[in-house]
Amino acid sequence: MAGRKKKRIEVELERHFHLKQRVGELEDTILRATSGPDPFVTVRNDGKMSNLTYGKTKRLLSERLETLREQIGTLQQCIDTLQENKQTLIVLRYKHNTPVAQIANHFDVSERTYHRWRNQALQHIEEVKEEMFVAPTTEAAGAI
Repeated sequence: MAGRKKKRIEVELERHFHLKQRVGELEDTILRATSGPDPFVTVRNDGKMSNLTYGKTKRLLSERLETLREQIGTLQQCIDTLQENKQTLIVLRYKHNTPVAQIANHFDVSERTYHRWRNQALQHIEEVKEEMFVAPTTEAAGAI
């Protein structure tokens, strides 16, 4: 795996775990904000209630959250296809920021083996992502 591809996957993994946490926090915030009286409801000149700003804000946030959920889901599917020990390695390294020596010790392997496993996991994630986004073949496209 080329160095740039490997680094890109590593950055995606770091962002993935951070985004998962942030999306959960945003969902909780939106849920709390929408469960009480509507702070954006206003009374228009004709006496009717209006919450257009609140509705637009909620819709935009929902759309953004859906996009983030899709991004998270795609990478999570790739991670889920890894062998269990490599999933654990990815979580320890990119979610918990565990030092390499500590991860190697956790698996009772050398640091060299850790690096080999990590590289294999990153390669596998890259391959699965590519398979997920392969354009339909011309034959399949012609059948549509």
